[in-house]
Amino acid sequence: MIKHPAACLEYEGKPLTDQLKAATRHIHLEAEQSGVIASLLSGSIDRTSYVRYLRNLAEVYRALEQPASVVSLGSALHRYPSIARDLTALVGSHWKTTLPVLPAAGQYCDRIISLVQNNSKPLLAHYYVRYLGDLYGGQIIRRRLQNNLGLDVCQLTWLEFDQALSLQQHRQALREVMNGCELSSLQTREVVEEALVAFRYNIELSKEVATLG
Repeated sequence: MIKHPAACLEYEGKPLTDQLKAATRHIHLEAEQSGVIASLLSGSIDRTSYVRYLRNLAEVYRALEQPASVVSLGSALHRYPSIARDLTALVGSHWKTTLPVLPAAGQYCDRIISLVQNNSKPLLAHYYVRYLGDLYGGQIIRRRLQNNLGLDVCQLTWLEFDQALSLQQHRQALREVMNGCELSSLQTREVVEEALVAFRYNIELSKEVATLG
């Protein structure tokens, strides 16, 4: 069961992404030290666990990338198509039927889908946690996977972004879109609170993948 913690109000008045960064600092560190994420960052993950994790992330991104009117991110950040290509390159075209969706991923997706369907501002928190995470820590993970699992570029396309922009430009563009959203004080607190929830879903998924060995 994911609990909904109280939002951190200490950084009110600052840009949304600054508030999110400050309020999630501790749980972000917890996420990096949990389950399969810790193995990814250390470079010790095995191929089976990585494929299992990626298959479940596919469902998360498919939920995130449904049309939503909260904010338009454009397709440049979308990860599902490239994850699908990577999984096909890694295990074959039948990955959807041969690799299971874990309960933690199902719960995570249900949460996202509910926010999408209700045009809920806290959906912004999930964009922050996943996409900015990919633009930062994801680049460390990409190098670890190349070096330790010997994966080639056609198996790691989900961590490659449109090269028309630099990674820093992608990061800045996402921040500008999020910070440009018109939110009331209450809505801002709800987004910050949801970011803590989003990290908790990621931790639960990470741990569940790790327990399968």
